[in-house]
Amino acid sequence: MDYSTLTNGILATLNASQKDAVTCPSSGVLQIVAGPGTGKTKVLVSRVAYLLLHEQILPHNIIVTTFTKKAANEMMERLREMLKGTEIVVGNLLIGTFHSICYKIIQKFGKRIGIENYAIADDRDALQILIDVLLKRVSDPEWDIIDLLPEEQTVPFRSKNESEKYRGYDMKKLRKKISQLKATGITIEDVGKSSENLFVQIVYTHYQQNLQTNKLLDFDDCLLSCYKIVSRFPVLSQIEHTLVDEFQDTNEIQLQLMYEFAKGHLTIPSLQHNVTIVGDPDQSIYAFRHAQSGNFDKMRQHYLQSHQIQAKIISLTENYRSTTDILQVSENIMRQQTDRMTKNLRSQLDTSFKPMRADLESSDQEGRWIAYQIDHLKRFPDGLFNYSDMAILVRSAYQTRVIETELTKKKIPYFMVRGKAFWERKEVAAMVDYLRCVANENDRIALLRSSNFPKRGLGPKSVTELDSIIEKQQVLNVQNVSPILVFKTLRLVAESKFTCNLGPKVKQSLESFLDIIEDARKELNEMYQGANNQAAMDQFFLNLYVKSGIKKEFSEDVNCDLNIMEVKSQLMDFEMPPETEFGNMTDTIDIENLQDSASDVIKVPSGTEFLLTFLSLVTLFDTNPDAKEGDENKPKVAISTIHGAKGLEWPVVFVPGVSEGLLPASFASADDNIESINEERRCFYVATSRAKTLLYLSSYTDGGNWGRRPIERPSRFLDKLGHMFCKNTPIDSEEKLDRLYDMMERSKTGKFDFAANHKRYEMCMKSFVSGQIKETPSDIGFTKQNVMESTRDSLEAPWKSTRKTGFQGTCLYSNETNDRARQIY
Repeated sequence: MDYSTLTNGILATLNASQKDAVTCPSSGVLQIVAGPGTGKTKVLVSRVAYLLLHEQILPHNIIVTTFTKKAANEMMERLREMLKGTEIVVGNLLIGTFHSICYKIIQKFGKRIGIENYAIADDRDALQILIDVLLKRVSDPEWDIIDLLPEEQTVPFRSKNESEKYRGYDMKKLRKKISQLKATGITIEDVGKSSENLFVQIVYTHYQQNLQTNKLLDFDDCLLSCYKIVSRFPVLSQIEHTLVDEFQDTNEIQLQLMYEFAKGHLTIPSLQHNVTIVGDPDQSIYAFRHAQSGNFDKMRQHYLQSHQIQAKIISLTENYRSTTDILQVSENIMRQQTDRMTKNLRSQLDTSFKPMRADLESSDQEGRWIAYQIDHLKRFPDGLFNYSDMAILVRSAYQTRVIETELTKKKIPYFMVRGKAFWERKEVAAMVDYLRCVANENDRIALLRSSNFPKRGLGPKSVTELDSIIEKQQVLNVQNVSPILVFKTLRLVAESKFTCNLGPKVKQSLESFLDIIEDARKELNEMYQGANNQAAMDQFFLNLYVKSGIKKEFSEDVNCDLNIMEVKSQLMDFEMPPETEFGNMTDTIDIENLQDSASDVIKVPSGTEFLLTFLSLVTLFDTNPDAKEGDENKPKVAISTIHGAKGLEWPVVFVPGVSEGLLPASFASADDNIESINEERRCFYVATSRAKTLLYLSSYTDGGNWGRRPIERPSRFLDKLGHMFCKNTPIDSEEKLDRLYDMMERSKTGKFDFAANHKRYEMCMKSFVSGQIKETPSDIGFTKQNVMESTRDSLEAPWKSTRKTGFQGTCLYSNETNDRARQIY
């Protein structure tokens, strides 16, 4: 089939640099440096389509990694629409996050490294295993050494807040350290040779051994174990091209995985090392997840030195999101960093408004200032702005408290973007645990957690006793030809066939719990018919929801029920990954391993196998039901951390707390570490580049109450930006207002007295921020009487009340000879 017409149609929608990136030959190494708003996703999708249409690469011979499941789904939808009418099966692409792709490879080839039928340990599981390691002090001489170790080895992991039952250690610090080791590719086999101290080596080793005993992989293991497979066995030799999205967020092990994914054919050079990455080093803000902003350079050096391949670099510089003035601020923030790849983004928008800046004297004052600006923007007629057009982006979550208070006072609706992770919510986690119990008879953690939730008479001591029995049985299982599964062990305990200290009532409660699980498992396998199983899944899920007691436990909270119904919806929508994702992988494997191919025959899974696959994959994904909280009929202002806002955009963006100690964060300033400061600078850049039309920046000072460090001055990142802000307000003329209506694609139909409105804005600004306006529910501080009462003195002597309230002044009352007039731009 001739796809040239379709290909030309796709290319016709691209600008020159985008077209260069998309049509770059499939053979070779390509780095696409895509600044914010330059059409990164469009280019990546078009690049995949070009490889399928023009280069005629089969879908199952292409790997595409994305940062989130949501991004993968969006890409798939765009490709399906783009390739409609062709014979190309988009679903055969191997596309997803690194973790999801790696787990699929482990599922198929894990037996090659001895990890067949392993499940995924979520964060709660991993934390519980780490706690078990420290609590039990397995009978091993190594543990005695810990008490003899120098304090400097253990002190970094101690916590004043942690209970002594965890031996005084901070679980999160230990978990983070282990994650860091794995992210850099250090296994338990390697850790003894590393420079890590003995305490970390011992904890890491026992933690990993406990995971293996329970046949579990944590999230980092998905990458490490997959790397072991693909680096030792040619299971991906049919891959002709690898694409990586959000490359700036990759860590060391992901970089190494990319090299392995792209190795390609065993003997044909033109089908080796063909890779496209897309990203922006200026938006690398995940160092706390071990992302490496320097991976762009490392990748170029790797291919040049190891394979004599010169990477081609194409920069996308035409920005379709932000105005020229916003881009100038954003780019000047990054130009303060010297060791970076220079970009010169050009706005494709004709109209521009200078950003606004305010330096305030407290976080309360800052919150009032933001609330005032939002209220002012909402007062323009004919719906120029909806609340949903606005976002407030903070560096740290605790900053939102004051802002939320002020928005609530002014009756401004808001929602939190990506608040608590969906899968971590108590009701969701409880339901998932029950599903895990049904799917896997050997899931010790889920079985023990669910045995007394909702409470059914098994207290903590009883659960600990059960755990001890299971552990002893697992030791015996190692020597047993037919090991006894955890579920069977618990059943034997309930039937008094194991000697233990549990009373009759406890055993009866345990038996009741096990009956619920066994009945659900039987029901699932009897009802499940492979494809078209939505009705069966619906009935199974609802029955388990009720019989487990979870429905009753959360019956008073309608949101909990909605969240659990979201889990059900995802289960019903889930489809088993097709075998064709891996194409003819087994055909490329060496002769010694051909005997494994007999087990690769496609078969219809049982209900429990289907459920286990769903649970294993879904914990690797980040669904975004949180976004629905802002999708109600009533528009709301979005509040988000800067990290949570990555990839999003709004017409109006507020960035509060642009102060030393907040942005950059105090830990970065204290360390005086150049890379830490650069990471903070990139955070600020990401925040400002979310704005499409209007950008408001604010800083404040703080004496350091409640044990916090003092915040003494505006951020260093603002030092060289003074001339880039407006002197008054971004909308200081009727002409600008008309242009703003055009940009927002909204019509101004009624008469509007701009001069009167602007004067009201000028009069109210200082009084509103200093809290002097008397608010009324119907007209938040804007009644004529309130304005006249609160601003009479200000109109006669603009700076008179400034010294009483501590407000640092504003050019809305500009007096060019007054130094304080420079404090708000």
